[in-house]
Amino acid sequence: MKSFKSFLKKYWLAMWLILSVTAVLTMYVSAEYIRDQNREKRVVANMGDTGKRFASDRLTAITTPQAYEIPFSTTGNDPCEIDFKLYNYSLKDINKIYQSPIYYRIDASLVDKDGNAISDSLFQDSAFGIKKGTDSYQFFTSATRVISIDGSFSGTAQEDPHSFSIQFPRTMTTASQSNKVYIQVEATPYSDSARSVRITELDVLKAKLSVTAQSSKEITQGWTGKFQDSTFSDLDGFTFVFSGSGTAKLAFSYDKTKFEVNKYFLEDHETDLLFTVENDCYYSLDDGVWTRHSDSDWCTFFIDADSEVVSRYDIQLYMNSGNASLYIQNGSIDWNLINSYVRYNPNVPVN
Repeated sequence: MKSFKSFLKKYWLAMWLILSVTAVLTMYVSAEYIRDQNREKRVVANMGDTGKRFASDRLTAITTPQAYEIPFSTTGNDPCEIDFKLYNYSLKDINKIYQSPIYYRIDASLVDKDGNAISDSLFQDSAFGIKKGTDSYQFFTSATRVISIDGSFSGTAQEDPHSFSIQFPRTMTTASQSNKVYIQVEATPYSDSARSVRITELDVLKAKLSVTAQSSKEITQGWTGKFQDSTFSDLDGFTFVFSGSGTAKLAFSYDKTKFEVNKYFLEDHETDLLFTVENDCYYSLDDGVWTRHSDSDWCTFFIDADSEVVSRYDIQLYMNSGNASLYIQNGSIDWNLINSYVRYNPNVPVN
């Protein structure tokens, strides 16, 4: 013990320096470890916040999509075409963009209503097909063939949607349910150009589509307009739908201080002669009279609709505030409040 005390007296300065350096190094390593942990947490949080930043106007994230039939006229020999689009941002909030490249693959196959492969007896050669954009159609050469189409978004910025079309023979509009053929489409997102690594935080988007006959009842009903949203899960926008048959003049007015319309919907129609926009005003039916009101907070667009050209218009409205609670009352969407910011008429009187 005595010799140990002598050692401390002789080398106390060296021992103090060693202990001080050790403490500093411990604090530094600990701080770096915590900083790394926080950095990892931030990265995970950013990736987890990607939400639905790989989206479509027709394909959904449902594991087993329901069979959906779109009405077409039964007359004529030309094929029936159904369009769909892919986006690299959320349709509920166009400012939520996926900040990395998305390499996707579209897989299309012929199935029955339950999603099973069709029999050879239902197959019609060169009658069912799929294409991307302005490319030529690729046709199913057998009942079991799978057609794959690759595409990619470069990432970091909002890009124009990628357009696709699927084609059916017009005879399918009158086929019985037991003979109905659907095209099942799946869009799978990958992080690499080889398409071997799935982006797990993004959904695989699917749809099961076919065609059906346009009924006489739909023709007499004309056009209707309604919101299609029924829940408020992850609510940051709404979708309003005009749909119908025949011809009609459609009007849609909205408060620009509360909502903005999907810019691609407006851009798609900005050169369309059947589509006109009036700023600084809204229209309403006042005591049965169609009336124009000047108001700088509002915007109105009109559509000279013809179901032979387009039978459905999906209009995405995004909340400027991004605060969903403003539109929730007693646990439900407050449609009375929303309707105070929107005016629409699916059958505008023609002067």
